[in-house]
Amino acid sequence: MNKTRVQIAREEGIEEGIERGIERGQRAAVTELLEARFGSIPDGFSEWLADRDSTETLRDLLIAAGTAPSLDEFRSRAGW
Repeated sequence: MNKTRVQIAREEGIEEGIERGIERGQRAAVTELLEARFGSIPDGFSEWLADRDSTETLRDLLIAAGTAPSLDEFRSRAGW
């Protein structure tokens, strides 16, 4: 079946929206996990995290947030 340009654009838009939603959820999970484990997060973290836009990078940050023994160790692993 031949797709029209509109159909292709719509599908690409949907995929992009899904990807953004996944990234937003990963960022929220990293933040919530760090706060649950270590208390309040230093200023500037949200801005730094917002600049991370790869789902792979965000997945790695989530793993680091769950496994680092301290906030300083998380910062070291994350390059923050």
